[in-house]
Amino acid sequence: MLIQDIKGQRIEWKRKGWSIPEFRGSKQYWYAILQELMGKINKNGAVDINASLELESTEGTYSWRTYAPFLKGIGLVESKSGMLVLTKQGQHFCETPNKRFIANLIHDRYRIFGEVLYLIRKEPNTIEKIDEILCKRIYT
Repeated sequence: MLIQDIKGQRIEWKRKGWSIPEFRGSKQYWYAILQELMGKINKNGAVDINASLELESTEGTYSWRTYAPFLKGIGLVESKSGMLVLTKQGQHFCETPNKRFIANLIHDRYRIFGEVLYLIRKEPNTIEKIDEILCKRIYT
């Protein structure tokens, strides 16, 4: 039974990426930025990946290409002929925006994300402290 658990964990880790792509904008407002981006794609049906956009929820002007790796990485959009379009998950998010839904998407695609959320749910921790806790759990 233990060998099957280890094999299952290896398969899951190979499937997941190590780091979440950079997401431009303040970490305090990332969810608002995400909602605004998804709303624009939902409204237009598709957006040119090279087009620039200004968002109400962040300073600066970036192209869709800047946000595309994150949006594609968590499965909300896909590229079709240089255009970003919503996936089924993206459509679901636009219909019922939910932070938990986004957290589940990220956890499903990137290693350690869920574990870190679990560690900070009760109290904030430094990156060093989280790293120390995770290393103890994984390697002991």
